[in-house]
Amino acid sequence: MVESFESQLDAQVEERLTAMERPGYAFPESLGSIDWALIGAVPVVSAVLLAVGAAL
Repeated sequence: MVESFESQLDAQVEERLTAMERPGYAFPESLGSIDWALIGAVPVVSAVLLAVGAAL
């Protein structure tokens, strides 16, 4: 029988949480200042390019 999406999702979430609770799990590094600057700059540049494109 085919598993429902919810049961597949629950199984995957449980598997990942179990892996993260292991003592040797290496968590990713937090975002740095360059990352945050890029996160802010990309939407601003996109908005400017859209405005310029609309004005043409």
